[in-house]
Amino acid sequence: MKKRETEGIVLEVRGNNALVRPTNHTGCDSSYCCQGAGVKKVDVEMVNRIQARAGDKVVFEAKEGHMLIAAFIVYILPLALTFGGAAGGYQLSAWVRMNAVSLAVGGGILCFALSVLIIKTTNNFAAQNTSLKPVIIRKSAG
Repeated sequence: MKKRETEGIVLEVRGNNALVRPTNHTGCDSSYCCQGAGVKKVDVEMVNRIQARAGDKVVFEAKEGHMLIAAFIVYILPLALTFGGAAGGYQLSAWVRMNAVSLAVGGGILCFALSVLIIKTTNNFAAQNTSLKPVIIRKSAG
């Protein structure tokens, strides 16, 4: 699985983990420089193998496959399940002789709720599984 290295600044240490704000380049002395003052900041909890401290510039790696799976679960799965549920409800209406629109809407809502449950379950699993978290591998030279 391909790994991608990114730089960031350690904001806080939490036991064996660290809260890191990713940055886009190495010549940065501020945790806000690359993202702009008006942009919501993204902080990521990751495994702190090198015992980095708050304020340290670090390089971390994340497996791209895990990011693709997460993006699929969060963005594509709810749409696919919602449309699939709506289509299934519509098809079911002919069999049970009920209002097609009502069953299509009901099927879509039911499958969307199922996708939310899948996202929550996957999130809880990923939060507990350290092998899925990004890992700090070294301090940054910059």
